[in-house]
Amino acid sequence: IASQVISKRLRPGLRDTAFTAGLLHGVGKIILGKYVREHKDELLGVSKGQFVTRAAEREVFGTDYAEVGSKIADNWNFPQDLVRAIGYHPDPEQAPGKPLLAAIVYLAQNACNRIGVGLLGGPSVVPLVAYCEEATGTTEEDMEALCQEVKQSLDSTMAPNPNAK
Repeated sequence: IASQVISKRLRPGLRDTAFTAGLLHGVGKIILGKYVREHKDELLGVSKGQFVTRAAEREVFGTDYAEVGSKIADNWNFPQDLVRAIGYHPDPEQAPGKPLLAAIVYLAQNACNRIGVGLLGGPSVVPLVAYCEEATGTTEEDMEALCQEVKQSLDSTMAPNPNAK
């Protein structure tokens, strides 16, 4: 939902693809989940914290959830812009061709982190990478309004449907 909200602002024609990319950006976590559970102590030791990091995944497994997700998407014959968005959303500046979709998913994840969606530890502000500011025109000052818009959209999506039986 956050990717769709951000896409609406930046490139309305990408809304549906951005929604799909946001929905699938963490698909590699599902695949790695079993192995993360089996190697949890080692991963947390490498992470030096209470959460498993991508760096720890790479050190222990030789890959991380984003790379695994992009390989799955590629194997499923998804369009390459979607494959790159899944694989490079944590580091969109590294994506071949620097696709806007990867930057949109990065911004969406950053906004969700800031409002505490999807995090076990609550809200967390991670500064925007310079590439995303340049590619999207989104600044730190813009993020507060963007976060509010994402939160409102999530709240309305999660609200009970008064017409449901």
